[in-house]
Amino acid sequence: MAMVFISYREEDAKDASKIIFNNINLYNGNIAFRDHKIPPGSSYINVLNENLMDAKLLLVIISKNWINAGANNPDENRLLNEDDWVRKEISTAFKRNIPVVPVLLNGAELPDQLPEDIEQLRESQRLVIHDSDKLSEYGSDEVQEMNRIVIDCIKANQENTPNDGLKGEIHDTAYSPVMTLLNPGKFMMGSNKNEVDRDENEGPQHLVSIDYRFYIGIYPVKYREWQYYLEKCPNVASTYTEPAEYLRNDPDKPVVNVTWNDANNYVKWLSQKTGKKYRLLAESEWEYAARAVRSAKSEFCSLPYYNGKSINRTNACFNGKGFSSGGIPSGDKAETTAVVGEHLPANGFDLFDMHGNVWEWVQDAYHNNYKEAPDDGGSWGNAGEQKNKYGILRGGSWRSRPGFLRSACRHKKLTSVRGDNIGFRVARDVK
Repeated sequence: MAMVFISYREEDAKDASKIIFNNINLYNGNIAFRDHKIPPGSSYINVLNENLMDAKLLLVIISKNWINAGANNPDENRLLNEDDWVRKEISTAFKRNIPVVPVLLNGAELPDQLPEDIEQLRESQRLVIHDSDKLSEYGSDEVQEMNRIVIDCIKANQENTPNDGLKGEIHDTAYSPVMTLLNPGKFMMGSNKNEVDRDENEGPQHLVSIDYRFYIGIYPVKYREWQYYLEKCPNVASTYTEPAEYLRNDPDKPVVNVTWNDANNYVKWLSQKTGKKYRLLAESEWEYAARAVRSAKSEFCSLPYYNGKSINRTNACFNGKGFSSGGIPSGDKAETTAVVGEHLPANGFDLFDMHGNVWEWVQDAYHNNYKEAPDDGGSWGNAGEQKNKYGILRGGSWRSRPGFLRSACRHKKLTSVRGDNIGFRVARDVK
């Protein structure tokens, strides 16, 4: 379900609402819902209600004819009708206590009086768009302000909402990473030959079928989890090189300076402590999780990023300064790692930081391409057992330009390498 529900009157703001929908999804991932996306044959009311009840933010698109647009009588105030859908949407959002932002287009103003159940709309933070044509200009002040408000409202809502746990969340111990369950699915692994920034080691593109469930860390391993491990294993602590203070000044930042061997030793220790089978992700499992699709036929299956053709600094921690993706400027430059989960939204599998923040080790040995690669989700060799000891890093980091954040991007590194931008994420078998 979408995080942002767009409320509008078709007779009043059809074009503007669609532009706003496209802009939000382009800049922030597929987080917005507008009723034109309801699939044919679906129950219009059911889909509308499901998305409204799941939303974290309601945007109300208002132009000068908002009150009476589509009415039989030009003097009729449609909001006075309790069955008016726009009124129902606003009222429901207030009852759910989620942010409601009126978007005032081209000199529109809120009515002096509103029905009691939506009266507080007049007190809501509003976004004023003096010229709605500016919404079509990617990177315009109006577009950037709209996306800033969207992200700020979602963050504020999540911070004020009791954390009852994500869907499928497990936490084996107080010191082990928080995990979520991934279900079986199919996807196209690698990149097509036309993808911008593509490397030859990302092909040939091939179908991978994962027919089993497995647990995956919602975040990269945090510094606090790693610190506990060091405290319990002094022999490991003596060989680990602490990163600069600014990379560990918050215990919820991802751990860095981790070699492939360090990561494997950690999951072995965690398995012994919990009695569960922890491990690194297979490379194909990692890409499946990053793309966050369960069908190879999905329109998002072959896109560079889980959220589409571009990515920017509102939804990932990386070096965007002077770079663009999908023709869109990427934003500023990250100066350090970010607290895990800080960049919203999570992808479709409830996973954070699959793009950017820290590179993540996977289990596989490095191969120059995917010829003869397994198609069942299993790892292709073990990086620690091959002669040249080359492993694979995935996801890009806070130092990376956007092309390295792509779901298909593979980075070859010796398993003994440490770096202030290298961390890892864990998996766990269901049985």
